[in-house]
Amino acid sequence: MAERGSDARADRDGDGASGRRRIGQRKFAYDLWGDTVNTAARLESNGVPDEIQVSEAVYRQLGDRYLFSDVHVVILKGKGPTAARFLLGKNGTA
Repeated sequence: MAERGSDARADRDGDGASGRRRIGQRKFAYDLWGDTVNTAARLESNGVPDEIQVSEAVYRQLGDRYLFSDVHVVILKGKGPTAARFLLGKNGTA
């Protein structure tokens, strides 16, 4: 079994210690996006069929290029009341 602090290759070389990982050694892709992906998934699951519901952060980034509905509040699991808007289409002036 590999000693603590030994070369990270030891865990991959089949020495029997493959189940052991150092904290921070591996991060899943969904962890990298964290709250962004979580908010998007919750907005989608609380949305209206055939409509695109977005967060205020998305609205702030795209508000000059696209048209959005007035703000409404959605109660999201794990987040509580959250401001959201529906995407209405492309802004003809942008």
